[in-house]
Amino acid sequence: MPVQSAADPRLSRNQLPNDATADPLKRPTTPLHFFSSLPFMQQHTRPSMKVMSGRNAPRSRTGKNYDLNRLILSNSQGSLSPHEVDEISTAFFLMVTYEYLFGQDSAAVEVHIQGIYTFLKAHDLVPRLGETGQCVKLPVLTQQLLLFVMYANLTICKYGRLRQLWEEAGHESSFISTMDELFYNSRTSQHAIWPFEYPSEAALDDISVFRPLELTNECKKLKYRLLLIPETTRGKSEWYLMDCLEQDLCGIGKRYQDLIIMSQQPHSDLRNRQLQTIYFAVAEYHATTVFFCYRRSFLSCMSSPLVSSRDAVNGALAIIKELSTVSPSCLGRVHWPMIVLARCMEDSQDRQWIRKTLIESQHTIVFPSMRGWLDEMSGLDL
Repeated sequence: MPVQSAADPRLSRNQLPNDATADPLKRPTTPLHFFSSLPFMQQHTRPSMKVMSGRNAPRSRTGKNYDLNRLILSNSQGSLSPHEVDEISTAFFLMVTYEYLFGQDSAAVEVHIQGIYTFLKAHDLVPRLGETGQCVKLPVLTQQLLLFVMYANLTICKYGRLRQLWEEAGHESSFISTMDELFYNSRTSQHAIWPFEYPSEAALDDISVFRPLELTNECKKLKYRLLLIPETTRGKSEWYLMDCLEQDLCGIGKRYQDLIIMSQQPHSDLRNRQLQTIYFAVAEYHATTVFFCYRRSFLSCMSSPLVSSRDAVNGALAIIKELSTVSPSCLGRVHWPMIVLARCMEDSQDRQWIRKTLIESQHTIVFPSMRGWLDEMSGLDL
């Protein structure tokens, strides 16, 4: 059963790129032809398989799944239906995920991220700047997959050299506003799990699942804005921007004060998994605060900071130590806070412990595609 979107069930094609339409013989006539004609697909026609030497079975399955997606897309004729949009988006998502997990660096991940961004732009599936209903043209599944891809986009950003892949694909809409709408659209769909006759379950889900995810989403938006600020630029415009970011950071801390307090009480009544979700979100908030203070120190801002880097370091460190004791397998969920502390903390026994933990657990919490970015941030040679 195809996933229906809020827009017309048959999505008309937008004008294709000039190099695809100039010659009728080159004009893509199916989603597969369009899919294969773009530059990023010509560079990487399938995820690199060399990285999985010694793992023939997973490599074989990945190749077959990829080829099956291409075969399915090749049978589609005419305008794109929501189901076809989902098929193509899923293929891109699988390639992003594969390279993220098994690729040797972030370059291939960026190629496939740019691929799905360009596909959405070429088919006019994301409204232009100023249009309402930012993501109503996208089927529900594609919205969810795009949100995951945007989060991955933020994860592989290289410190101080953020490639704005969304903007490079020609989108007029903001990366942050699009990501934000995708997040809340996802919540609207998921909230329907609990009928009206289960108010207590719905309330618990709101506290232990949605609010931590919302806090994480807020931190990711702030992180994106921080990464856009050049590290070496020192001017009034940057000072003003940092003041605005600091106000936003303080506002986030006030809105989610209940979660911050809850993270300091490991013997809460919440089930362990739910408590861990809160830990992950609050650690992300503390790390964002530390990262903000670190970036702010390079700009020589005139006013004193309103947020405390020391309190944030202590908060993140307490959560990381708790997880390393109770559930060390979860450290992968707090790799960003660990990297920030390894980079930004003053030299101390705690900093040495963080760096030692990163080195010892690098093969379980750090994917190869992220290693260059993490090396640069932490100063470690992982």
